[in-house]
Amino acid sequence: MITVKNISPVEGIIYMQMKNNDVLICEATARLQGETAELMDIREYKKGFAYDMGKAILNSIDLKGIKKVECSNKNLHDVLLALRFSLSNCLYSLTLDGYFDTKC
Repeated sequence: MITVKNISPVEGIIYMQMKNNDVLICEATARLQGETAELMDIREYKKGFAYDMGKAILNSIDLKGIKKVECSNKNLHDVLLALRFSLSNCLYSLTLDGYFDTKC
């Protein structure tokens, strides 16, 4: 069974792990800075899970009431674009206003 949990003991840091039973599949880290979150990294240990891990950490950020997310990690280019970040002046940014709203 695949589980995703925020296991950070540090205030202002979200550190999430995705596991299949006890096997680590993916992890992500974000830093909360006032009204903005900085997505620092998403690491895959099994290919194909970075997008899902990205959605999970964005949801965690959104649930904390933070609506602006930035990332300067160029290694995440493909997954950031898939998550609908935009790139301007070497900084990826995303607003979470309405991001998780579903239209029926």
